[in-house]
Formats: sequence, C-alpha cells, structure tokens
Amino acid sequence: EKMEIMTLEEISMLASSDYDLNEVLQSVVEKTAKRLGVDVSSIYLWDGKELVLRATTSFRKEAIGKVRLKLGEGITGSAAKERKPIIVKDVSKDPRYKRFAELREQDYTTMLSHPIIHKGELFGVLNVQTIAPKDFQEDEMYFVSVIANMLLSAIMIRKKV
Repeated sequence: EKMEIMTLEEISMLASSDYDLNEVLQSVVEKTAKRLGVDVSSIYLWDGKELVLRATTSFRKEAIGKVRLKLGEGITGSAAKERKPIIVKDVSKDPRYKRFAELREQDYTTMLSHPIIHKGELFGVLNVQTIAPKDFQEDEMYFVSVIANMLLSAIMIRKKV
C-alpha cells in the first residue's frame, strides 16, 4: 500500500516535470513493472493513424518507434478501439493476440491493456504482461488505471507547450 502510493507520487512528479516525454514514458514503464512485479510494461502512443511503441521494459529497445498497431489490431489495438481495459489470462487462447518477430517476445501468458483516454479521445495504451499466468487483483487494476490517467496528464501537459 505505502509502496504503491510512493510509486504513484514519483510518477505524478515525473508527469508534471520538464523532462522529455520519452524519458517520462520510459521511467513510468520501469516503475510500473517493478511495482506490479510483472515481466514487461509498455506504452504505445496514438499518432492519429496508429499506435506506436514509445517505451518498454523488456523488449529490445530498437523496437521503440518501429512497432505499430492499427486500431483494433492485437489486444492493444482492441483496448484502444473499445476505449476500455482488456485483461487476457492466457494470450495463446485469444485470437486477437499478435506476436511481433522484432520484439522477440518470450511466451507471455497474461496481458492487461489499459487505454489512455480523455473524454473519449484516444492518446495511447499502457500494457503489462507476465510470463506466468496471473490474476490481476482489483487494487492492481486500479493502480494501472491511475497510472494511465497520470500518463494522460504527462502527454497533455507536453502537447500544450
């Protein structure tokens, strides 16, 4: 509980800092993965046409900026299109799951995709994935939703500048 609040406080300070957005996003995925004890956390941002991978903890860093998803493509694109979080306990059983060769993804099992939205407008998606199957608890879901809102603030603050 206390660790969660400390992590949220750190992310909140990052969001309102004058750091470059890419630095903020990378720091947020690292803090999110560590706090939730997941194997990977990633952020995709919507550029008006596609979702573009902008930060990740475990994938090869060269994939940043190269991996792109259309609205409705993969679980990430589905969460973006539906404007609501999607949890898939076993991605191998979900026809929406899309593997990218360039990500050299290990066999991730559980995935939580949370859209970053404001008044119905899409800004991106925050993902967390695990190798071992995981049941996300209500407080973990809430934690991810709060981070998604903080990411929204970070993006909007920097768009105004």
